[in-house]
Amino acid sequence: MDVLSGLTSLLTISTVVLLIVGACLGLVIGALPGLGPVFVLTILLPITIHFSTINALVMLVAAYTAAVYGGAITAVVFNVPGHPGNIATTFDGPAMARQGRAGEAVVAIAVAGVVGGLVATAVFVFVAPVITNLALKLQPVDFFMLAVFGLSMVAAASGRRVVPGLVLGGVGLLISTIGPDVMTGKYRFTFGVGFLQQNGIPLALVAVGLFAFGSAFLMIEEGWRASPREQGTVTLKGGIKRGLRAAIEHPIEILRSGVLGTVIGIIPGLGITLSNIAAYLMESRFKRSAEWGKGYVVGVMAPEAADSATLISELIPAFTLGIPGAATSALMLEALMLHGVTAGPGFFNGGKTVNAFFLSIPLAMVVVALLGLMLAPVVVRMAQIPTKIVAPAIIVIASVGAYVVNGSVFDIVLAMIFGVVGYAILKLRLPLAPLIMGTLLGPLAEENFDRVRILDQTTHSVAFFQPLALVLAAISLTVFTTPLLGTMLRSRRPSSTPTSHSGTVEGAGEDAETSALIASVSSQTGTDGL
Repeated sequence: MDVLSGLTSLLTISTVVLLIVGACLGLVIGALPGLGPVFVLTILLPITIHFSTINALVMLVAAYTAAVYGGAITAVVFNVPGHPGNIATTFDGPAMARQGRAGEAVVAIAVAGVVGGLVATAVFVFVAPVITNLALKLQPVDFFMLAVFGLSMVAAASGRRVVPGLVLGGVGLLISTIGPDVMTGKYRFTFGVGFLQQNGIPLALVAVGLFAFGSAFLMIEEGWRASPREQGTVTLKGGIKRGLRAAIEHPIEILRSGVLGTVIGIIPGLGITLSNIAAYLMESRFKRSAEWGKGYVVGVMAPEAADSATLISELIPAFTLGIPGAATSALMLEALMLHGVTAGPGFFNGGKTVNAFFLSIPLAMVVVALLGLMLAPVVVRMAQIPTKIVAPAIIVIASVGAYVVNGSVFDIVLAMIFGVVGYAILKLRLPLAPLIMGTLLGPLAEENFDRVRILDQTTHSVAFFQPLALVLAAISLTVFTTPLLGTMLRSRRPSSTPTSHSGTVEGAGEDAETSALIASVSSQTGTDGL
């Protein structure tokens, strides 16, 4: 990696300003429960269409990493995670706040997040080129089967709602077919509408509608009369020193959690909802202590180190193979496509742009941490804003974001239609990620399938019987059917009355207590399965 050329592209006034703006927006929006990194990317993605590639990527990376940090702050102060990825932070964070150690927790989380992000970035730099070199040897049938593998991950991304998730993934596939055919140029399902004939349905509009408008409509319907959360405070006086000391005293725990988060992020379909809880459970196993659940600082550092690592490592399969494993990586992949950068070998041929992107990740992490420390009191106050103000503001921002995609009022109407769909999905507590993944992967699967079909007709061969294609087919079938089998087995088990738990330690992240907490938070945020 050419560090000098990357720094030259990265350290410009416009790039640094956009990085700071993205970090600030991410912190503020991430502090609002129910929104999180997906919502931040959804709002910013249409706006960054008119930016340079590096400016767009830097702003988006800063924004969505900051969103998780903002949610962690409110998880500590209010015991309300801004995103399901902050759930495990509520196991020890609020206890630290009650002990007057909120500042220590915020600082410790900031340091752990930077370290976790650096671990994932290092893996990205060294592992991604290897994967890309392998991708150069792939044939169209292999790319088609990779797309099928990505679609099979819809089952894993659906949580316990596997069948509805698969249906939504299928709907996403249908949406991706609207507009001109990639190979022939023929119009499909456009019904004579000029806008659809020209543009189809851009993923950016689908995302804005589902996540932004959908969340706003749900807020209006469910939370209009919700009372504001009790005022909390973050006092950094003395907390900076204690937080830094805590991070210095527990480097192994932070690094271990960062590695775990990186591994989970590389595997499509898992995500930070799993990684933060897995990191908490892993560390509680390594060190048995009565402090767990009572304000143990490792209980906030481990989950957030894993979160930051997962956010970055999720980009590895997305950027190297074009296979997103989560809604966030799908939107980042869409950002690449909007700027004419092809995932896979095309991405690493980007020269100084790619070098600047890799350097921007640790820089964004550090900037987010510093801004988070400075703006923590402001973030807490932002979380106090009533729903009756937040929801209309989201609608206005989402409308602007939808309009800038193609500069058409019809974009806003189309996004609002998807907003109604998103509201219905959220209201039914179904996952939104399968719909996004189906919409994104549909064109990749269709285009390569057409290429395979044409190649077979020309060479009179059967491409699908190639060894790699068969292996990918077997893996896809396994990934696809495992959640379905799990659902069938759970449905056959006799129901039992849950036993009570004392709420101790170890219990903070285990068994029925953890399941109940996750279900409760997921139902409150409406983002289960993202």
